[in-house]
Amino acid sequence: MEGLTMNFEEFQKASAELAAKGPDGVARIEWCSQGLLSSSGKINGLLQNCSFQGESLLDEEHSAKISKEIGFMLWFCSVLSDALDRRLEDVAIDHIRQMKDLLEDRERS
Repeated sequence: MEGLTMNFEEFQKASAELAAKGPDGVARIEWCSQGLLSSSGKINGLLQNCSFQGESLLDEEHSAKISKEIGFMLWFCSVLSDALDRRLEDVAIDHIRQMKDLLEDRERS
């Protein structure tokens, strides 16, 4: 898949097609939530192990493992957005706006 590019809309469409083979309805939402928790837990586990062993999270091996989990998380976010009848692009834009507002509020404090 080298050289493949896609935007959020294309990613969400491809994710939905793959997710159609999994559960639907509320079960799909639960599946996505559990997948997000699992992947974030794996990243946290890497952090914990690296901290304990004095290793860098930024080396190629750990970076590749984290990147893989980010991919799973992005996929679950996409499927979850679709299950909630939301466009992933809109979710991303809304979040950037929220973060901008949060950081501006923090700077004013």
